[in-house]
Amino acid sequence: MQTIQPSSDSDPVAVQAQDAVVVDFVGRIAEHPGETGGDVFQVAEDCILVVGERDVLPGLEMGIRFMKQGERSLVWSNSKYAYGPGQREYENVIVPPNSNVCYEVTLKRVISGAEL
Repeated sequence: MQTIQPSSDSDPVAVQAQDAVVVDFVGRIAEHPGETGGDVFQVAEDCILVVGERDVLPGLEMGIRFMKQGERSLVWSNSKYAYGPGQREYENVIVPPNSNVCYEVTLKRVISGAEL
């Protein structure tokens, strides 16, 4: 994971298991870590996820677990933790089998399990 924008909070909120998070993300096909020029296959804005509930791919969730509120990061995932040997199609973009992926993620808000 590569942080591309540090948290703006003086005491940033870290993600814990069972927290809900509000994220924006863009998913791209990316053979190598840090690649940002691959085909975009998924875009989400104000997406609410619960950490530990398998709402997203394992690689993306693991990256989110290491982020803090306000951070923007690149999260690269080996195909094993993305779609594996399966092929996926999102709108008009095909994610071929065994594709590595990279997500540009902005963690907008952390909602602790106690607040839910």
